[in-house]
Amino acid sequence: MRAALLVAALLTAAAVAADAAPVVLHPVRTLAAGPAPPVDSRADDVLVRSGDDVLAGTLTRPPGPGPFPAVVLISGSGAQDRDDTVDGRRPFRVLADALTGAGFAVLRTDDRGVGGSAGSYAASTYDDLTSDVLAQVSYLATRPDVDPARIGLLGHSEGG
Repeated sequence: MRAALLVAALLTAAAVAADAAPVVLHPVRTLAAGPAPPVDSRADDVLVRSGDDVLAGTLTRPPGPGPFPAVVLISGSGAQDRDDTVDGRRPFRVLADALTGAGFAVLRTDDRGVGGSAGSYAASTYDDLTSDVLAQVSYLATRPDVDPARIGLLGHSEGG
């Protein structure tokens, strides 16, 4: 329950900071078992260059032309896929769907060496991981459907 309240507080703060509609939270058990993307949302596979490596990810956007406020989801320690999959649960997919439904573009990527991303997570330094996040912010800032002045970060554990 404590974690759910923290997530609700973070999502509410993000919505207020972006001057977006309030975030509607649904029970995690229902969403984590099989999240459904918001109606009319768009999801595209994207590639983000970070130094010599390329990160594979998913960018979700609400309907309409934008520009939208955006959020980069940052995984915690350990090699994670873009959905932060653990025991069949996909919390980053759930967060992306909720944030997209609230009017945010959301970028989430596979860590280095995971899924479609190049490189090696085990050989990565904190500087490498920081560069990956900065590359994702830079990528979003180049998109005409994203407001470059309203790009935020949302992470947990090592990514927070």
